[in-house]
Amino acid sequence: AVCRGRGYICPKCKSREVLFPFESGKICQCSQCNAVYHRTCFNPAAGEPCKSCEERQRLRERRQMLDP
Repeated sequence: AVCRGRGYICPKCKSREVLFPFESGKICQCSQCNAVYHRTCFNPAAGEPCKSCEERQRLRERRQMLDP
């Protein structure tokens, strides 16, 4: 069977390796936005922030500044 799932690039290291959410031993996923990271790049248990969540927050703040 051919995998038709979406592949992701790690938001932290930007490696060209494509990650898939079903690779449970290899990846870690943000519980808020579901971004997919290498397990070695993201450790939410250590209080590490999600790069994707941070970027989304920055975009929201910019939009709020532009829309009075």
